[in-house]
Amino acid sequence: MNHTHTKRLYIVKNITSTETNSVGLFRANANVNGEQYSLIKTDQHDDPTGEVVCVLSNEEFAANLDSIVFGGSNGSKFRREEIKFCEEVATAFSQSQSSLSVSDGNALFNELANTSHRISRGQSSLAWFEFNLISNPLVTQLMKDFINGMFLSHFDKIPRDLS
Repeated sequence: MNHTHTKRLYIVKNITSTETNSVGLFRANANVNGEQYSLIKTDQHDDPTGEVVCVLSNEEFAANLDSIVFGGSNGSKFRREEIKFCEEVATAFSQSQSSLSVSDGNALFNELANTSHRISRGQSSLAWFEFNLISNPLVTQLMKDFINGMFLSHFDKIPRDLS
């Protein structure tokens, strides 16, 4: 009988479960500003527990292993996921502008220029920083909450130093 075990991939912030490296399990830990992040690849059925638990795609898992946080160099696997995420933010910006008049849309486009430039380069950390400097009312609280939710969800899955 052929049993295939699918590996389950996670990143856990401040893990409380007790996964240790063993047969069928991989765990790597990293510290970012006093928070512990654990990358886990397992064929166990129980989900790990901790402050934040995210299930990762193969690409997100590889991006973490390629990240400076986990001892990589922010190389091509990391960059590929950053660019993919930045495309999602660019789409959200475009959707925000589509409901506005041309003049308001243009004003919003100008307001988002510094953020958009960083987005176009796949620099999500810098884009998040720049986005949160904006105080223009064209960037509504609803938009701020939505876009920041996207950023924070991405940073939960692929953590980095945001200080």
